[in-house]
Amino acid sequence: MATIDILRAANSKLDELDHKLAAVEIRERREREEAQARADQAAHYRSREHLMQVQTAARNYQARADDALQPWGLRARAPVLGEPLGEYRRDILDQVRRQLPDSHQLRAVRPRRLDADALDAIEPQILSAVRVAATQPDTVPQGQLRAVHDIDQNGLKITKWIGQDSFIHEFTRPGRFARIRTPDSYRDRPFFRSWH
Repeated sequence: MATIDILRAANSKLDELDHKLAAVEIRERREREEAQARADQAAHYRSREHLMQVQTAARNYQARADDALQPWGLRARAPVLGEPLGEYRRDILDQVRRQLPDSHQLRAVRPRRLDADALDAIEPQILSAVRVAATQPDTVPQGQLRAVHDIDQNGLKITKWIGQDSFIHEFTRPGRFARIRTPDSYRDRPFFRSWH
């Protein structure tokens, strides 16, 4: 009887070890598959097709920023090969944002601190605000004029000059002091007085 019990205990221990061995083999197979998937993904990220897709997406972001900066006479910087797309997108959006006047509420937004969802929501707002701000006279320093270049649908380049003062202001004379002379006014005072 004791021999049968010993054999049964040994058999149950063998079954238990067999289950543990099968679990270890399954875990090792899963780890190998995950490692292979990571290696395949890394190879894909280094592949020409992936780099071309990233460059195409970066060029699309650059085109949007160029469209917003075009009235200012500026261009967004070109993407660097291998630069992460999110980093490039935040960088050019920060470049565009700097064109807004200091008093604009979107000037306070920091694109580098935003996650992707918030960036998707704020990017069109910043781009359109910069396009509008390019034609506002208050974005030009006092006493200066800025050329705003626009290209219409036929490819004609139109240049508009904006500023806080009209360009005709430069051709005018400074104002003069004038009085109306009546017989009762200005007795015992000279009619003309010196401005010096």
